[in-house]
Amino acid sequence: MKHSGGRLIGLFGLYFITLIYTNAQTDQNVQPVFEPVSLSTPVYIQPFDLNESFDGIIQLITQDPQSDLNGYELKWSIEKIDAWNGTQTLFTNRKAVGKNDIGLRNEVALDLPANWTAGDLLNLSLLDTNAVVLYSISEPIRKPKEGNQSYFKQRSVLDNQRIRVRESTLDFQVVVGETLYIFGKEYGNLQLVKIGMRFINFSQNIEVGHFSSAVQKLTWKRLKDGAIQIKSTYQANSNVLTWTVFPNGELKMEISSLESIADLEGIEFSFPAEKVEKTQWIGEGSHELSEVGTFGLWRTNPEELLAESTIDSRLKVALGIHALLLDTDEGSIEVRSETPNIFLRLDRVEEKFDTMENGSLLDSASAINFHFNIQNEYSQYYSLSETRAPIDVKTSEETPPHMVLLMRFN
Repeated sequence: MKHSGGRLIGLFGLYFITLIYTNAQTDQNVQPVFEPVSLSTPVYIQPFDLNESFDGIIQLITQDPQSDLNGYELKWSIEKIDAWNGTQTLFTNRKAVGKNDIGLRNEVALDLPANWTAGDLLNLSLLDTNAVVLYSISEPIRKPKEGNQSYFKQRSVLDNQRIRVRESTLDFQVVVGETLYIFGKEYGNLQLVKIGMRFINFSQNIEVGHFSSAVQKLTWKRLKDGAIQIKSTYQANSNVLTWTVFPNGELKMEISSLESIADLEGIEFSFPAEKVEKTQWIGEGSHELSEVGTFGLWRTNPEELLAESTIDSRLKVALGIHALLLDTDEGSIEVRSETPNIFLRLDRVEEKFDTMENGSLLDSASAINFHFNIQNEYSQYYSLSETRAPIDVKTSEETPPHMVLLMRFN
């Protein structure tokens, strides 16, 4: 993946502390004054492409020609992500940084093994002469679609079953095995999921920008593989939302725009806050948990990011999302991205939220909104960790989807 800018390594924490005592003539007390003297300079990692042709060369760029990284080490490791079970270290090593090779540049050869692409992410840590970690970054080896195929390669394949469709004046009900998906006709949105007797109150929020207008055209059809596809085009714009229910029970969402990618406002789903037990995601850590650039498998509870005392908490962001798993008391909800540069924003909203439980309509005290959108030059959440080629906007109905999410409910 190509970075559009260098990464700043914060080496600002190394100081000599000069202790100066001043003695006031009118007071016997001695007041210490601390005067920090910086001994360090910012260091950048030169942008590099992490793909199968990556040569394993990392360049550290300093701003001060007098800066000496001799004795420092660059520690690397290749990690394997085993679905939601954790990560495993496949390879690891340390390489000496040495003196500046050319001007302000230090070139470090990682000497990766020939089969390093068997892993899923590359960790890099800069260590000082006392082996103290000064800075760490982690980068995914694959884009989301190929990455998810690797992360979840070992889990069992779901059986295919025949799909049945029930249509009313208000909605489409698509049944595959014990799973029922309900889609509203007015907005083309996912309204509810039911597995057996369990309701999973994961619903699409229709108040988000381009999906808040009524549907101009809604069609459905059965595909050659038996899947059911529901496509909605909206009155206020030319965006197209497509849902596909597969015979194995998985659900795919695609968003296309016939105009500009700048018009895309993403898609948002709501779920009752008190029912979420644990959240896991594969991607960069949220701004509250880590520095930007730390890709990996993260586990937390949304309540740790969205405190109960905070009303309408917003802008809690995780970048470079490849997959998300919500463990709830209603079941598990998994969302996997096939699109690079997807960010996830969590909003806690203190408002009434209708939920279904045991066939009855109940009110929830609050909801957590899960907002997925594309990181691009129009987004305040633009990230350097993944880049996406410019999208050629077309004017035909054959426009390829700009965002693709796969969902699995258990």
